[in-house]
Amino acid sequence: MEYSNKNVMLIPLLENKTGIGNAEEIISQLKPGLDAVGIGRGDLLHSLQTEPGRETGARHPRRGLQHPDIRAAYEKVLSVSNTAGIPLIDNVFGPEDAKSQVEMGIKILIYFIDQQLFYQICVEKVKEVKKLKLGGTK
Repeated sequence: MEYSNKNVMLIPLLENKTGIGNAEEIISQLKPGLDAVGIGRGDLLHSLQTEPGRETGARHPRRGLQHPDIRAAYEKVLSVSNTAGIPLIDNVFGPEDAKSQVEMGIKILIYFIDQQLFYQICVEKVKEVKKLKLGGTK
Protein backbone atom coordinates (compact mmCIF):
# COMPACT_ATOMS: atom_id res chain seq x y z
CA MET A 1 0.00 0.00 0.00
CA GLU A 2 2.85 2.39 0.80
CA TYR A 3 4.31 1.81 -2.69
CA SER A 4 0.94 2.53 -4.33
CA ASN A 5 0.44 5.70 -2.32
CA LYS A 6 3.80 6.99 -3.55
CA ASN A 7 3.72 5.75 -7.15
CA VAL A 8 0.18 5.48 -8.52
CA MET A 9 -1.03 8.50 -10.46
CA LEU A 10 -4.50 9.83 -9.68
CA ILE A 11 -6.30 11.96 -12.30
CA PRO A 12 -9.78 13.01 -11.19
CA LEU A 13 -12.04 14.36 -13.93
CA LEU A 14 -14.15 17.42 -13.19
CA GLU A 15 -17.19 16.90 -15.39
CA ASN A 16 -19.96 19.13 -14.05
CA LYS A 17 -20.68 22.37 -12.19
CA THR A 18 -20.27 20.64 -8.83
CA GLY A 19 -16.82 19.34 -9.76
CA ILE A 20 -15.70 22.77 -10.95
CA GLY A 21 -17.16 24.35 -7.81
CA ASN A 22 -15.18 21.92 -5.63
CA ALA A 23 -11.94 22.20 -7.64
CA GLU A 24 -9.92 23.59 -4.71
CA GLU A 25 -10.92 20.78 -2.37
CA ILE A 26 -10.37 18.06 -4.98
CA ILE A 27 -7.02 19.39 -6.18
CA SER A 28 -5.78 19.86 -2.59
CA GLN A 29 -5.88 16.06 -2.23
CA LEU A 30 -3.48 15.50 -5.15
CA LYS A 31 0.31 15.04 -5.05
CA PRO A 32 2.46 17.47 -7.05
CA GLY A 33 4.89 15.68 -9.34
CA LEU A 34 2.69 12.60 -9.58
CA ASP A 35 -0.99 13.43 -10.01
CA ALA A 36 -2.93 15.53 -12.51
CA VAL A 37 -6.49 16.82 -12.90
CA GLY A 38 -8.71 16.69 -15.97
CA ILE A 39 -11.83 18.38 -17.22
CA GLY A 40 -14.47 16.30 -18.97
CA ARG A 41 -15.35 18.99 -21.49
CA GLY A 42 -18.27 17.21 -23.16
CA ASP A 43 -20.01 16.37 -19.89
CA LEU A 44 -19.27 19.83 -18.52
CA LEU A 45 -20.79 21.40 -21.63
CA HIS A 46 -23.95 19.36 -21.12
CA SER A 47 -24.15 20.15 -17.40
CA LEU A 48 -24.11 23.87 -18.21
CA GLN A 49 -26.93 23.50 -20.76
CA THR A 50 -29.61 24.35 -18.20
CA GLU A 51 -31.87 26.62 -20.22
CA PRO A 52 -33.66 25.41 -23.34
CA GLY A 53 -32.03 26.95 -26.37
CA ARG A 54 -29.02 28.23 -24.41
CA GLU A 55 -26.03 27.28 -26.54
CA THR A 56 -22.95 26.10 -24.65
CA GLY A 57 -21.36 24.27 -27.52
CA ALA A 58 -22.53 20.94 -26.11
CA ARG A 59 -23.23 19.71 -29.60
CA HIS A 60 -19.78 20.86 -30.68
CA PRO A 61 -17.13 19.95 -28.05
CA ARG A 62 -14.40 21.26 -30.35
CA ARG A 63 -15.86 24.75 -30.09
CA GLY A 64 -16.79 24.45 -26.42
CA LEU A 65 -13.68 26.26 -25.19
CA GLN A 66 -15.01 29.40 -26.87
CA HIS A 67 -18.09 29.53 -24.62
CA PRO A 68 -17.58 32.02 -21.74
CA ASP A 69 -18.83 29.61 -19.03
CA ILE A 70 -16.53 26.84 -20.24
CA ARG A 71 -13.63 29.27 -20.56
CA ALA A 72 -14.28 30.45 -16.98
CA ALA A 73 -14.32 26.84 -15.71
CA TYR A 74 -10.99 26.10 -17.39
CA GLU A 75 -9.47 29.32 -16.08
CA LYS A 76 -10.59 28.51 -12.52
CA VAL A 77 -9.22 24.96 -12.61
CA LEU A 78 -5.98 26.15 -14.24
CA SER A 79 -5.51 28.78 -11.56
CA VAL A 80 -6.09 26.31 -8.72
CA SER A 81 -4.04 23.53 -10.31
CA ASN A 82 -1.11 25.82 -11.16
CA THR A 83 -1.03 27.14 -7.59
CA ALA A 84 -1.00 23.55 -6.29
CA GLY A 85 1.62 22.39 -8.81
CA ILE A 86 -0.83 19.93 -10.40
CA PRO A 87 -0.95 19.84 -14.23
CA LEU A 88 -4.25 20.04 -16.09
CA ILE A 89 -4.82 17.25 -18.62
CA ASP A 90 -7.40 17.42 -21.42
CA ASN A 91 -8.53 15.72 -24.64
CA VAL A 92 -7.83 17.46 -27.91
CA PHE A 93 -9.92 17.20 -31.04
CA GLY A 94 -7.33 18.36 -33.55
CA PRO A 95 -4.33 20.63 -34.10
CA GLU A 96 -6.22 23.92 -33.64
CA ASP A 97 -7.79 22.66 -30.42
CA ALA A 98 -4.35 21.54 -29.16
CA LYS A 99 -2.87 24.95 -29.95
CA SER A 100 -5.59 26.82 -28.04
CA GLN A 101 -5.25 24.49 -25.06
CA VAL A 102 -1.48 24.91 -24.86
CA GLU A 103 -1.96 28.67 -25.11
CA MET A 104 -4.42 28.45 -22.19
CA GLY A 105 -1.79 26.67 -20.09
CA ILE A 106 -2.91 23.05 -20.26
CA LYS A 107 0.16 20.88 -19.67
CA ILE A 108 -0.88 17.39 -20.81
CA LEU A 109 -2.82 16.74 -24.01
CA ILE A 110 -4.51 13.46 -24.93
CA TYR A 111 -5.40 12.86 -28.55
CA PHE A 112 -7.61 9.84 -29.10
CA ILE A 113 -7.32 9.01 -32.78
CA ASP A 114 -10.30 6.64 -32.54
CA GLN A 115 -12.44 9.52 -31.31
CA GLN A 116 -11.50 11.60 -34.36
CA LEU A 117 -12.00 8.68 -36.75
CA PHE A 118 -15.41 7.89 -35.26
CA TYR A 119 -16.45 11.52 -35.64
CA GLN A 120 -15.32 11.64 -39.27
CA ILE A 121 -17.09 8.36 -40.11
CA CYS A 122 -20.33 9.61 -38.51
CA VAL A 123 -20.20 12.85 -40.51
CA GLU A 124 -19.65 10.88 -43.74
CA LYS A 125 -22.50 8.45 -42.99
CA VAL A 126 -24.94 11.27 -42.21
CA LYS A 127 -24.06 12.89 -45.55
CA GLU A 128 -24.65 9.56 -47.33
CA VAL A 129 -28.06 9.11 -45.70
CA LYS A 130 -29.08 12.67 -46.55
CA LYS A 131 -28.23 12.03 -50.21
CA LEU A 132 -30.82 9.23 -50.20
CA LYS A 133 -33.59 11.83 -49.68
CA LEU A 134 -35.59 9.43 -47.57
CA GLY A 135 -39.23 10.18 -47.09
CA GLY A 136 -42.51 8.50 -46.56
CA THR A 137 -44.25 6.82 -49.48
CA LYS A 138 -47.84 7.58 -50.33
